[in-house]
Amino acid sequence: MDIQMLLKTLLTLLHLGFLEKDLADRFDVTQQEVSEIFSTWVDWMFDCLGQLSFSTDRESIKRRLSECF
Repeated sequence: MDIQMLLKTLLTLLHLGFLEKDLADRFDVTQQEVSEIFSTWVDWMFDCLGQLSFSTDRESIKRRLSECF
């Protein structure tokens, strides 16, 4: 299976919230393959992005929030 198919499957699963069985039918693969694709990409994203810091102090968040919040 090529890299584009792997990424397309993961993004569809994440964006639309499809069940693995539905994605397997859509991409003509087994449900097990969808599960493995998802796990592979999530592990890869964790390895690449897990070291990034997304923490922001409370005051910075408050300054950027819309007035409705």
